[in-house]
Amino acid sequence: MSGLERKEKEIGLVDLNKQETDKEKKTGEMPKRTVERQKNTIRTTVAAVAVCSLLLVWLGTKFCGVSLPLVCAVVVIEIVLAVALNDSKLWLHIGVMAAEVVMGIVFKHALFLALAAAYYFVVLVALKLFGLEG
Repeated sequence: MSGLERKEKEIGLVDLNKQETDKEKKTGEMPKRTVERQKNTIRTTVAAVAVCSLLLVWLGTKFCGVSLPLVCAVVVIEIVLAVALNDSKLWLHIGVMAAEVVMGIVFKHALFLALAAAYYFVVLVALKLFGLEG
């Protein structure tokens, strides 16, 4: 027994996670707090992606002057790209975002495609959170 474990035993500290792990092993199911925490994380993530989608559509149409069908198509393309490249290396994601900004400069819509690159990042983070919780 290490010195830290001895001190914890003397003080009377109880490892709550160990008790939950013992319950998991016996029953084979996850504790209710963990399930609720996962559900809350997923709900929050979905809400954040939805708000960012609406924000991109609003900013794209009002401030960037891009037509609504084109903005919606970019939102869908960003989601498909993020899902398709979800398990790729970090440098590839950085390259995709940089390519979007360069395309924006070339096609005279730099602000809109910079916002689209930021939206791509948000969707990637949301996918990573789904992967951690799922």
